[in-house]
Amino acid sequence: MVQIAAVRATNSAAYWRDTAAVEAWKGLERKICDLVSYSCDVTSRFLEQGLEKPADFTFERLRTHYLDR
Repeated sequence: MVQIAAVRATNSAAYWRDTAAVEAWKGLERKICDLVSYSCDVTSRFLEQGLEKPADFTFERLRTHYLDR
């Protein structure tokens, strides 16, 4: 969760434009920021559910409720 918070704190269109500065991504910074934000939300939710119900935190659940979504 600490890593997700760090990514959230860094994630911005300005970061993707000025720091990452990948030429092929030029003009897509807002979309990349939105994608990273969505990924953090989904990952955080999945991990929180696993912490709430450790018995359900299995590879099968990872595959069906996270990776294959």
